[in-house]
Amino acid sequence: EMPEAVKKPTEEGLEAAVEYWWEAGDFLRATGDSTHIDEVSTSDCDLCQSQRNRWTEIYDLGGWAETGPTEVGVQFTNIDNGGLGGTGAIVVSESPSQVYQPNGSPGGSGDGSDDRPWAISAVFDEEEQLWKLEGLEPQG
Repeated sequence: EMPEAVKKPTEEGLEAAVEYWWEAGDFLRATGDSTHIDEVSTSDCDLCQSQRNRWTEIYDLGGWAETGPTEVGVQFTNIDNGGLGGTGAIVVSESPSQVYQPNGSPGGSGDGSDDRPWAISAVFDEEEQLWKLEGLEPQG
């Protein structure tokens, strides 16, 4: 469920949006349902769209995945553009994952990651009254 803070043009709202985006990504990987990640992603966010497309396709074709939760640590956020934009740095630890083909045989897998730094950028959508991520870039 989306935290109310995501609907406020504050640093706390931006931080809540970042954390919610990753939770929505976990939900997408576990179910193939992109509804929640779409709520807090701009159409210009390349990583957002590639994640959405990849995971919905896996499930649409009858595959599925097993994965654990993602841990996100917000290092800092900065509000700019009169409160309508924001940037920040986060550290992400992802659980290992296993993708299965429709017949149940293993497909691709991921080892997960520990404390990987990311840079984020977001906009506060005045019409929808919530933060949306527009850029996520792994660092280093």
